[in-house]
Amino acid sequence: MERKINYTMVGLFIAGTAILLILAILWLGRLEYEKEFDYYMIRFKESVSGLNIGSPVKYRGIKVGTVTDLSIDPQNPELVRVIIKVKRGTPILKGTKALLSYQGLTGLAYIELSGGDSKSLELLHPKKNPPYTEIKTTPSLRARLDQVITDLSKQTETLVTRINILLSEENLQALSSTLKNLDLVSTSLANQKQEIETTLKNLAKTSQELPSLVQESKKGITEVSQKTQNLLDLLTEDEKEVKGILMDVREFMRTKGQTLADSAHRSLTELTKTLEETQETLSTLKRTMESFETNPSRLILGGPSRKPGPGE
Repeated sequence: MERKINYTMVGLFIAGTAILLILAILWLGRLEYEKEFDYYMIRFKESVSGLNIGSPVKYRGIKVGTVTDLSIDPQNPELVRVIIKVKRGTPILKGTKALLSYQGLTGLAYIELSGGDSKSLELLHPKKNPPYTEIKTTPSLRARLDQVITDLSKQTETLVTRINILLSEENLQALSSTLKNLDLVSTSLANQKQEIETTLKNLAKTSQELPSLVQESKKGITEVSQKTQNLLDLLTEDEKEVKGILMDVREFMRTKGQTLADSAHRSLTELTKTLEETQETLSTLKRTMESFETNPSRLILGGPSRKPGPGE
């Protein structure tokens, strides 16, 4: 009889504990269900490897929500659309940015919310229905490192290409030729060392004599300048005399010019008349000479003989 009482008590205890545990789970689930959340949308341009539905969403290191959906953005296949829910009342500002972070070395990812202008506390108001309000993103550390490595790789490739061009066969030959030319120049300079030293000594001597040469040149220039000034003075005096003569000639022409012109006109008229008379005389002489050439007897016998009359 005691054994039956013991088993009954144990069974009742286990059943009661199970019922209490179920009630506690239901109560806790109800509390979680009754919590109010705000939904936001985040679009990542980078890979979200390690991020899953249920991954935590943290605000400055404090968990405030979870990821509820992951999908490719239908408007832009290069973007990954992530829907998150956060506890209502979380101060998400318009300047808040979403960053993809990773937990240690496990590779599990979560979303970190941070940023926002502390001077402007304007909240980013959520929407109850899709499309939800979007939170802007900032590149993660992994994305920044990947970009830096990519840029470094491109720069390294460019550097290697330029080194290959620099060390091409043509450039090496040109460099070799240049070195040979430098060697020839250095050898030539070594052979002409004595001449160079002599030239330098002459230059040093010339530099020592230069002050005296400059002084003599200065003295000569001064003398030339003085003589030039004297010549200019003489030319100035001659210019004054020439101006005086020209003024006298102008005055003479002004007073006597008309008389001279009239006299010259009369003289030209008389000279023209004389030339006409001389021309007429020459014409007469020419005719006479032609007559003598035709009948030379005229020079001895005189003028032409009279024609015989009738019956003579």
